[in-house]
Amino acid sequence: MNKIRATLIATVLTLPTLATVNAATAPICKELTNAAGSNIVGFIDPVVCNTAPSIKQLVNSNQFPDVSYLGLCYVSRGAINVLWGTKELTVKTASAWIDSSSTFGVPVIFPPTNPASLYGVGYIGTVATQWAISDNEGKDLGVIYTRDTINLGENLATAGSEDDVVIGGSKLFEGAKGTIKLRSVQLQSGSVEVGTLGGKLCINSQEQNKN
Repeated sequence: MNKIRATLIATVLTLPTLATVNAATAPICKELTNAAGSNIVGFIDPVVCNTAPSIKQLVNSNQFPDVSYLGLCYVSRGAINVLWGTKELTVKTASAWIDSSSTFGVPVIFPPTNPASLYGVGYIGTVATQWAISDNEGKDLGVIYTRDTINLGENLATAGSEDDVVIGGSKLFEGAKGTIKLRSVQLQSGSVEVGTLGGKLCINSQEQNKN
């Protein structure tokens, strides 16, 4: 009997506690910021939606099943350097202006001579973005997907800000949550200059252990 009791006690002592389980499954959250010493994150250029490979990947990801219409599309000009906590990452983005109902049509986002004449009235646009992320050695860490609805009248007349809500991801970022905050300026060329990047990105700690 004493031997059985000792075995039961030893078994109980080796079982993980609730605190241990919670620690193993708690999300890992880190701040997103500009790379050290960088005042400009990078540039995003317009592309033809059905010819850019990264846009095709975005469409085929099935992350936005409610979207029935793709409008203007943008991809980052080369890699964008950011910090996630203290970890250096490079990011390549692919974005599409989308319209779930096709009611609003394609948003006109190229600034006119007098922006106020076009942007005085609120105009809602939604952007879906795929963020392909690598470490500073070029290792593919996965992608995250964000969705953002903005008032084009407020954001594109001069400088604009947006909060991109993370809705999913792959590999290290499977099940990721968070918000990416951008501050940008629309250029006369049609490109977008991203001045600052911030926010917080959280990943599943179990995915961290896999990678």
